[in-house]
Amino acid sequence: MYFFNGFVSALVLAISSTTVHSEYTEHTKSAKVHLVHVGVNSSLVFSPSSVKAKPGDTIHFQFHQKNHSVIQSTFEAPCAPISSVQSNITGFDSGFKPVAADAKDFPIYSVKINNTNTIWASCSQVGHCAKGMVFAVNPPSNGTKTFKHFRSLAMSGASAARSSAAVQTPRASPSSGKAAAASSSAAVAPKATGEGHKELANMMLVMLLAVFGGAFIML
Repeated sequence: MYFFNGFVSALVLAISSTTVHSEYTEHTKSAKVHLVHVGVNSSLVFSPSSVKAKPGDTIHFQFHQKNHSVIQSTFEAPCAPISSVQSNITGFDSGFKPVAADAKDFPIYSVKINNTNTIWASCSQVGHCAKGMVFAVNPPSNGTKTFKHFRSLAMSGASAARSSAAVQTPRASPSSGKAAAASSSAAVAPKATGEGHKELANMMLVMLLAVFGGAFIML
């Protein structure tokens, strides 16, 4: 009787753990990583210039040659940091990312999407935003605040970009910030592993051995 009760308890715990892990895995699988190239082929563009993202998705900004950045801005002031327009929001800011002409590795700045709100962004290098180097997450497809209108506003000189420092060696630990619709960090895309499944299997094995061992001792 003791053996049966112990076995049932262990089995229930194992099933519960498997269910929780499965739910977490499904949530992770539903999240998407969007790769955005910044200044590829010496161009003054984000490629793609906009993305449709869901909560939990991550945007990887990969910086190419020259010296670019990505800052969160607003529709009304495309080339200015959002913090200069809305003081209650810090916004994300990658800092300048100088990349040598012969570079083989390209730095990545990651922004995690927290909701479906529209996020406006631009390059803060002098003159780049005014030449149309802007980006958006979930921009409206119609109305007066489309990406096309946003880019036109940037090129009209609606707001001035911050002045840039001289080209320098990329910093080891870039800055990070928080935003109403996103959170940011400097990191490369994580590699998928099977560690979660291994840990679960090991835990189940230990529990079953404990149950059988206890039953054997009572006998």
